[in-house]
Amino acid sequence: MFGNKIWQSYRFATQKFPKDYKYKFSKLQFSSLSLVDQWILHKLNVCTKEMNRQFAEYSFGPATISFHNYWLYEFCDVYLEAIKPVFLKPNHDPTATANVL
Repeated sequence: MFGNKIWQSYRFATQKFPKDYKYKFSKLQFSSLSLVDQWILHKLNVCTKEMNRQFAEYSFGPATISFHNYWLYEFCDVYLEAIKPVFLKPNHDPTATANVL
C-alpha cells in the first residue's frame, strides 16, 4: 500500500511540471510562499531533524516510521490535496508551488 502511495504521488507531481521545467532554488523565497507551502516545508524540516536524531541513535525502526508518517499523513493526505486547486486556477502561475513540490 505504501509503495502505491509513493507511486501515485510521483505520478501526480510529474504531471504538474512542464517538459522543460528546471528546479531553481533561488526562486524559492520562504516568506513569499503560500501558507500551505510554508507548512509542508516546516513539516519536512521537523521530520528531517527527527530522522537525523533517530539515525544517530541507530533507531532505524522509529526513523522509518517518522518518514512513513510524514509522507503518508502530511505530504500526501494534506499537502497534495491542498495544492490541487493551485494547478487548476486560470491565469495563475503555480511556479512557487511547483518548486516546493
